[in-house]
Amino acid sequence: MMNAFVQKFTEAAHGQGISNLEFYFETEKKVSVNAHEGRAFESQQSNVTSCHVQGEYQGKAGAISVEDFSEEFFEEEIQFLKMAAEMKNIPFKALNLASTECKKEWKLNTLDKMTEHVLRTEKQVLKEYPELKKISSCHLGETVREIRILNDRGVCMEDSIKFAHVWVNATAEKDSVVQISGNDATACMMEDLRLQALFEEAAKDACGMLDARPAASGKYPVVLKNSVICEMLSMYISAFGADSVNKKISKLAEKKGESIASEIVSLVEDPMLPGGVNNRSFDDEGTPTSKKALIENGVLKLFLYNKEEAEKTNGQTTGNGFKNSYKGKPEIGVTNVRLEGQKKSREDLIREMQDGLYITHCDGMFAGADVVSGDFTLISKGYFVENGQMTGGVNQITVAGNFYDMLKEIGAIGNDYLTSLTGTGAFVAPSVFIKQLVVSGS
Repeated sequence: MMNAFVQKFTEAAHGQGISNLEFYFETEKKVSVNAHEGRAFESQQSNVTSCHVQGEYQGKAGAISVEDFSEEFFEEEIQFLKMAAEMKNIPFKALNLASTECKKEWKLNTLDKMTEHVLRTEKQVLKEYPELKKISSCHLGETVREIRILNDRGVCMEDSIKFAHVWVNATAEKDSVVQISGNDATACMMEDLRLQALFEEAAKDACGMLDARPAASGKYPVVLKNSVICEMLSMYISAFGADSVNKKISKLAEKKGESIASEIVSLVEDPMLPGGVNNRSFDDEGTPTSKKALIENGVLKLFLYNKEEAEKTNGQTTGNGFKNSYKGKPEIGVTNVRLEGQKKSREDLIREMQDGLYITHCDGMFAGADVVSGDFTLISKGYFVENGQMTGGVNQITVAGNFYDMLKEIGAIGNDYLTSLTGTGAFVAPSVFIKQLVVSGS
């Protein structure tokens, strides 16, 4: 279908003075199931292909989005492309493409298998936690995303990714006190999600919060759970983007080659990460991707560039031009960003901290975190830690600090990796011990 569309559309567009056509195809195949209190509902299967077409008309760049590939719309689409070129009046710049063949083969699980997996796990967890009232909601899905970039000169680049995602909310009740706790994870395959452990952790946290109380206000050593670290990395990754640096809105500007974090901190972008959920051989501008260190032993090593930002500084793109939507232009994004860990379990971090707080959830990250300044104030909950052991739940607190200062306060890094996939990219991180953060409570 795609090749036939490219051939026929090219012929029609060439006949009306449009040249140097480039086609960005995105196909998403999805299967998912939602479960609620022991029954499955809203099962979904889909297979959708969309396309962004760019071409040169009278030296200017015009673009359109296509979701219906019927020839009957060609004339209208071509006229829109020509109008866009005339109105935007932006010089056309062709992508430098080189044919690549995708050899990845993905297969989605069946709805029946996914449904059975979810309901069986839910039933087992409810038996093990008597205070657990219900698994209030659960979503399990798998997605295959295929990317093809073609031009009218016969070049074709192909790549694809597959990921499975689960989120679960557990509700516990005791003496009219109700607590809800959630958990989520992403992996390449459903079988890699450790569904049983994720359900159990959500159940344990919901039950653990039933007797929770606020902590006294003050400064505390803190262990931040892996999910909190992933969320923070996704919030602050823009500080490593050349667009933020060039606009002087990144606190990392002018700090390349300087120590910005504890010497045990290394942050790496790896487009071929074993088990990575966002592995890509090229970005959405056709540039080959590569493994690179953003921070190495605490030292800031580089910034991320797409073609637009590279041209502003007469530099080279780092292969980080990615679309948030097939319709949009490539912004600066990442494949898999991984915080390199140590050989310490989460329990080791808590034991070595001795006294402090283990924070499992932070709410309001987008409202309570300032990407430019690095300041954050987050509504949080978790557990008190005394003599290296979790002793009871803590809630109704806010945890405050500055992300860039916090990087220097990292005292230890765990090995309990979690993967979180966002619109910006995938983030892989373990739990982290922070020497001190400010807590507001009772």
